[in-house]
Amino acid sequence: MELTAVVVRLGGVCVCVCARVRVCVCIIDNDLILCVCFFAPLSSGSDKVIDVIDVARQADSKIKLGEFVKYYYKPHRPKVLNVISLEFSDTKMAELVEVPFIAQKMSWVENYWPDDSYFPKPFVQKYCLMGVKDSYTDFHIDFGGTSVWYHVLWGEKIFYLIKPTQANLALYEEWSSSPNQSEVFFGEKVDKCYKCVVRQGTTLLIPTGWIHAVLTSQDCMAFGGNFLHNLNIGMQLRCYEMERRLKTPDLFKFPYFEAICWYVGKNLLETLKESREDKCQPPAYLLEGVKALIPTLKRWLNREVTEPTSEVPDNIRPNHLIKELTKEIRYQEVSSDGLGGGGSLIMYPFPLFTSSNSCILIFSTVQDS
Repeated sequence: MELTAVVVRLGGVCVCVCARVRVCVCIIDNDLILCVCFFAPLSSGSDKVIDVIDVARQADSKIKLGEFVKYYYKPHRPKVLNVISLEFSDTKMAELVEVPFIAQKMSWVENYWPDDSYFPKPFVQKYCLMGVKDSYTDFHIDFGGTSVWYHVLWGEKIFYLIKPTQANLALYEEWSSSPNQSEVFFGEKVDKCYKCVVRQGTTLLIPTGWIHAVLTSQDCMAFGGNFLHNLNIGMQLRCYEMERRLKTPDLFKFPYFEAICWYVGKNLLETLKESREDKCQPPAYLLEGVKALIPTLKRWLNREVTEPTSEVPDNIRPNHLIKELTKEIRYQEVSSDGLGGGGSLIMYPFPLFTSSNSCILIFSTVQDS
């Protein structure tokens, strides 16, 4: 069966997709121990040191993967530990987990990151998430406002989801900077908080900027990944700027977020030029995204004067790029002659997967203006 992703756009930019992920590792038949040998290229998977979260204290600590496996299979556990940041793109296990087609198709890193970049390529598309019953991750927005895919191999996760409206984002930033953050359930501070149960064999994609918490209702192993894309550039930039205001440590931000925005700007300039030469009107979401990107790049460039670190790639002339992007946007605005606006239905005919072995969870939304 071939599937098609549908994105609904109504009075603004909407980021909503659905996909199925094929996970070859399912032949493991729920034996987590066999997963260990796929971590680390030198077959030393059980000795790999991983980050775990002590859920009761919401504190990070480190443990060897082999020790975590033993803990996972204990009938009585002294504490609740949760693994949510184990990225395995550089391990043998990466060959067994396939990222949803649409996430690969849309990903900035896959589409725009050059092989000869001075900056290391970000690896954020393949995470192994191992949680025991009652593991909980409090409300958060994934770094850089990235969209997220989750596939539950076994077990169950419950997601609490909040739409990233202007009001909700303001409340979230206030809550995140509050000294008593851990004592307040953020879901009670907003008008609507959606509950979504993701069961074994189901894949969920969370749109750009959605605020969410995750409860592991039973022992669970899942795979997931993050990706930036063109459908909601403005929201991604907004989430990144919020991270800066909240002084989020670099460890918890999208790697080289600013560098990839410069790469994206360079590539989108070529896209706009080609559209102009072919006398084609670019999609409204792309024009809106470039409009959001231009002033952001200007601010970052001005900041370079006072801050020592720079993520402007060496092969990009930043002032020239900003000038050319601005010129192309002005041309598109004139040539569009007032077209656009209002609601529309956009269908992306991406064939996702031909297998029909697992369930599909369609999670749709419309982004508020």
